[in-house]
Amino acid sequence: MDCTKRKTERDHCPCYLRHDRWNLYSKSRIFSQKAMENTGDKVSLKSNDFSSRRGTTDDAALLTSLGAKAFHDTFVAMNTKEDMDLYLSENFSVERLLLELTDSKNVFFIVENNGQLAGYAKTRKSTSPDELEVSQSLEIERLYAAKEFIGKKVGDALMQCCLQQAADEGYHVVWLGVWEHNLRAISFYEKWGFEKFGSHPFMLGKDLQTDLLFKKTITSASIKKNSYT
Repeated sequence: MDCTKRKTERDHCPCYLRHDRWNLYSKSRIFSQKAMENTGDKVSLKSNDFSSRRGTTDDAALLTSLGAKAFHDTFVAMNTKEDMDLYLSENFSVERLLLELTDSKNVFFIVENNGQLAGYAKTRKSTSPDELEVSQSLEIERLYAAKEFIGKKVGDALMQCCLQQAADEGYHVVWLGVWEHNLRAISFYEKWGFEKFGSHPFMLGKDLQTDLLFKKTITSASIKKNSYT
């Protein structure tokens, strides 16, 4: 990847991130200490109220709606209406989500609460940024939580899914990009052990902005719940 090129998609909201640019983090306790159980396309993350699974094309409409709303709610106060409308129209559609869901390089993880969509994450197998100095890495491209579930550890659950995938598939490094002004998201990633290693430009509408790049080395301990969770 040539990181001097403008990336067309910002997918770290920590919506708990508000991660596409967004944030969920909070001090509430939701998830149990039990590790995830991998069973084919199903990834069972056990807790009293939440379950997780891999997304399919049947989820395209729900994921489109959640992604657009999360991105808007997170960044509307910091950007012009014109830039937001342009970005949302170009990047959030059912047709686009269907293409992403059928791309073998992508994996979507969905967290549900009694059947209700609580959040989702997207990983992508892609060429590593030059600054990363590794041949293969896994990008956490998106991590969103529904507004009503922010503060309930959905982001932590999704992060565990992403790190477990990286470990299962033999990746030694995961990386992501996050807006330089999204301090809540940056704090969330740092508490998960991510470290800054670079930056790249990001175009939101017609506004050229800067995303910071963060990485995390995968070890057996890195996929376990940390003290923050």
